[in-house]
Amino acid sequence: MAENYYKRVFAKPCKYKGIVFRSHLERDFAKYMTRNHIDWEYEKHKFELLPREEYYDNVENKKHILRSIVFIPDFYLPKYNLIVEIKGYPYDSRLFKLKLRLFKSKCPNKSIVILKNRDEFKQLKTILNNFEQKEIENG
Repeated sequence: MAENYYKRVFAKPCKYKGIVFRSHLERDFAKYMTRNHIDWEYEKHKFELLPREEYYDNVENKKHILRSIVFIPDFYLPKYNLIVEIKGYPYDSRLFKLKLRLFKSKCPNKSIVILKNRDEFKQLKTILNNFEQKEIENG
């Protein structure tokens, strides 16, 4: 029965253009964007989703601190004002789902795309083309 448990695979950090990426998938996305002449920023933006809180336990008369919850997206594509989060398989962590829900409620006007594999990099080109088409129509 123990053999059926999910075995967690950890990503391996790697470098590209002097930047240390958390995984090969992130690095490959940066390479893909560079090859396609799309400007990108890596982990430059930070969103505080829930602030740090302190409270006192009246029973034990102890101070407790709850850490803030922050979201630092993997990539930001300035031309498109688009956030891209790279998640390898499987990416169904409860914490990430909570952060995503909080992010969408706190920043409803921000666009975010989640990519899970290299094949989806190509699909992003279609999404970016749609962004450009909207810009032309509105501009």
